[in-house]
Amino acid sequence: MADELSFGDFSPDQALSVWQQRAQDPTPEYSWWDIWQQEHSDAFTVAKTAGADVLDDIAQAVQNAIANGETFDQFAQELEPILVDKGWWGRGPALDPATGLWSDAQLGSLNRLRIIYDTNLRMSYSAGQWASFERNKSDLPYLMYTHTTSLHPRIEHLLWDGTCLPVDDPFWDTHYPPNGWGCKCGCIALTASQFERMGNAGLITPKAPSIDWRQVLNPRTGVQIAVPEGIDAGFGYNVGKAFLAALAGGS
Repeated sequence: MADELSFGDFSPDQALSVWQQRAQDPTPEYSWWDIWQQEHSDAFTVAKTAGADVLDDIAQAVQNAIANGETFDQFAQELEPILVDKGWWGRGPALDPATGLWSDAQLGSLNRLRIIYDTNLRMSYSAGQWASFERNKSDLPYLMYTHTTSLHPRIEHLLWDGTCLPVDDPFWDTHYPPNGWGCKCGCIALTASQFERMGNAGLITPKAPSIDWRQVLNPRTGVQIAVPEGIDAGFGYNVGKAFLAALAGGS
């Protein structure tokens, strides 16, 4: 797997299953806000792809990256020439399906490719890990929030580091990583004896932190949405639970 997305010894097979569930319904949209939270679990989109024949190419490149453990550089080297050839690069016209109007917008760029790569791979792996946590929670009943090295750490994510709660605790419904664009946080499963030893040593926080909420305006709908503080809009849900729900709904 890519160095930028280290998940230890976790197998990419479950992440690939997660991705294939999402990629079976690629949906060109004008804005990332058009598909909200759990809806991303069974619908893949990239903003400003409506009216351009590129979404299937992007989806295939993401799948290749997951299946083959590609680095970002490998991903970008594969995808950039395709997007340039199809004219989806730099600034250009983008269709808004909601209005039928075209506007000048930023299309493909290396920065956008990195966001696509990082977000989709990280969410696929995280959802796959959650499926493993659910399967093994009788033996590993606790999850510990871990904050990994980041150049620009979020204060709230640092404060959540070491929070250790049962797999079924409602805290994970909103705070299971990733919790924002570029978030590199994760979770580690613990046995009951590990939980007890680490608790006695003061190495964990066995209590859910209080959750403060803020109101965020969805610019596409004009609707105010409650989002937990410290979590980017659109990330305040459990990607693993959403994947399992989407999988059950499609079976």
